[in-house]
Amino acid sequence: PEMRDAERKLSAARRAGARADWGVSLGEDGTVHFGAGLRVYGSEKRGVPQNTVRAVGEATASGTSHLFDDRWHDIAVVRRVISPTTSTLEVWVDGRREALVQGVEGDGFDGGAGALALHDAPARVPVGQLLTGCVRGASIIGKAFDDETLRKAFGADDFALYLRNAAGSRRIQREYPVYYSAHSDPGSREMADLFLGSLLTNSKRVIPRESTLDGPQKTMAQRFGSKIALIKEAMDAQPDNTYAIITEIDVRFFGNASAQIADLVDDALERCGANCDAVFQREDDHSLHRNMGFIVLRVCSQVRHLFEAVGLATAAAKGMRGGVFRGPNVPKVRGITPATDQQIVNVALWEPERLLSYDDELVKSSRPCLKTSLMPSQEVATRGYLLQVSLRYKNKFGMALYHVNDYGGIPHPDKARSAKMSELLLVEKGVFKQKTSALRELDKFRGRRERLLAEAGYK
Repeated sequence: PEMRDAERKLSAARRAGARADWGVSLGEDGTVHFGAGLRVYGSEKRGVPQNTVRAVGEATASGTSHLFDDRWHDIAVVRRVISPTTSTLEVWVDGRREALVQGVEGDGFDGGAGALALHDAPARVPVGQLLTGCVRGASIIGKAFDDETLRKAFGADDFALYLRNAAGSRRIQREYPVYYSAHSDPGSREMADLFLGSLLTNSKRVIPRESTLDGPQKTMAQRFGSKIALIKEAMDAQPDNTYAIITEIDVRFFGNASAQIADLVDDALERCGANCDAVFQREDDHSLHRNMGFIVLRVCSQVRHLFEAVGLATAAAKGMRGGVFRGPNVPKVRGITPATDQQIVNVALWEPERLLSYDDELVKSSRPCLKTSLMPSQEVATRGYLLQVSLRYKNKFGMALYHVNDYGGIPHPDKARSAKMSELLLVEKGVFKQKTSALRELDKFRGRRERLLAEAGYK
């Protein structure tokens, strides 16, 4: 009940426009705007022209300096989180604070767009049409600096570099082991090799740990392996109180403008707090449902205990029909499928008494029974998320990871694998096309950029 109530609040917040993009833009007069906004695409609403974005309430902080003067400027926008649902927004230009907006309301749901999400801005300006200058350097830093630090940064040789160094290292763990399973047949090997290639090419601070399967492949679970078995393998192999990544191979990693996956894991663990037990991928943009396609787990007795119970429940569910155990010889009924490990995990986190005895420590704990966090749906995306944002977002391929969490209804695992491979290829092409388009735009202004850099004394 608590999770369903939270999802109703999340849906209401999304409909009300509390989509916290924290975007940055320039107005037609060269002023800086920063805030939370709701995109309006495809039609004219509330007097806002088509293909623009609008502010939500008073949630935009606007600077006063006019920056279209052929000079370099140092700009900082700051979001200070006051409470789970309230923030303060600031705009700094050349070491001086020009705007301060307090009491900005956000949706307050973990895994939503946070300070790391940089998309189109919430001012009433045409999207992506006004910036015709150059950006010398940019950083998105997960720390709200005080006034003194921002003023000192303006006096430094490199504004963005000074702030990056001032933030210090945010690494939770030096390297993360990545556990995945794959069969040894040629089709599975091709899928696993492509997965591994994208991981090693576009990620740092990760150590692959493959589990090779040789059993039957008549079902999707048999084809892609059991995550419960992978979790047990990681728990047995890794030291206590360290973190391990458990992932499926219908995943691609990308090294475009997004942060690398290890950095996103660091960020999620930091937001979760000390002794965070697990970080899950979100099922989609409007849900708090945990997806098990990509998980980060702490090696500890509580996590091991819960997933052992989930594994037993998943195995027992194969002999269930309509919630009642019928034995191994009862024929399957069309339209009734056993619960998956992912479904059981989502119930167990909020209602562990369904799996464990009432005197169990996890049952006595708060809800959810493990300390968990959710990855941001923009950077760690599912197919469900991509379908939701296709008509709403101009930049929809800015993810660091994409997971094809679909095609489970295809009865034959080889056909499901082919469908997933085709989907992953389309997404890879989309990411490449978007990156190529951005490079072409940069080439248009190469001459002016080189002149400005030469005038500023940069090589």
